[in-house]
Amino acid sequence: WQRAAHDPLTGLPNRGHFRDRLQQAVQRAAEMGRQLGVMFVDVDRFKQVNDEFGHDVGDRLLIEIARRMGTALREADFVGRLGGDEFAVLLDPLSHAEDANVVARKIEQAVSAPLAVDGRRSILPRISLGLSLYPDAGTTADELLRSADQAMYAVKRARQEAGPG
Repeated sequence: WQRAAHDPLTGLPNRGHFRDRLQQAVQRAAEMGRQLGVMFVDVDRFKQVNDEFGHDVGDRLLIEIARRMGTALREADFVGRLGGDEFAVLLDPLSHAEDANVVARKIEQAVSAPLAVDGRRSILPRISLGLSLYPDAGTTADELLRSADQAMYAVKRARQEAGPG
């Protein structure tokens, strides 16, 4: 079960396990009239890291981002690796929409610390993060993931349009 439900690189729950947990959370939220949040997280410039430093460093970066994200979450939250450089976070329970923004800022701050590549160089990790809230952005696991993914891409587009900085 461990191998089937978890990502072998990071040890995080994989896409299928995350989706199952999200579906259960949506059912509970519907029954109890609660809100929950889903974050879609993408590592910025990940291909560039792999190209410039090699796949071993890219793997180290993913492992470290997974670890750092875990330190920024609340105890009840759930993070999974969807594949490649994509992660998702389930915020359940969620009392107020602002709580999701607080967690998002904590994740961004935790992830952004430099990661040493060797004695001379380091990487400044950065992520793009999109958020969707149940029931406003969707009432199924797939709708919530799709909405969070779209929100994340909107963040990426806005950064590209704003230019370097």
